[in-house]
Amino acid sequence: MTQHFFIFLGLNLFFAVNILTHPLQALYLRCYTPGLWTTILLIIPYNVLFFYHFSKAGFLTMNAILGALIVMFFLILVFLLSHKIGEKWS
Repeated sequence: MTQHFFIFLGLNLFFAVNILTHPLQALYLRCYTPGLWTTILLIIPYNVLFFYHFSKAGFLTMNAILGALIVMFFLILVFLLSHKIGEKWS
């Protein structure tokens, strides 16, 4: 079951990057941004529980973390590419 755990971990790390985006946007724009309360009330507690339980279960090995970082890197590339494609279509 844990052979491809790094994919799930990479998706969760990519989701965790969202912890920074909405609060930083709110500070930069000096106003409320959609997703700020979702980040505070949903994403942060989810990630705290996720990393706590999976580290306690022993799933956070160096190989899993390295594979997850590679997955997250490719997801960020796909995200940036999709924004470039979206800019050309609008």
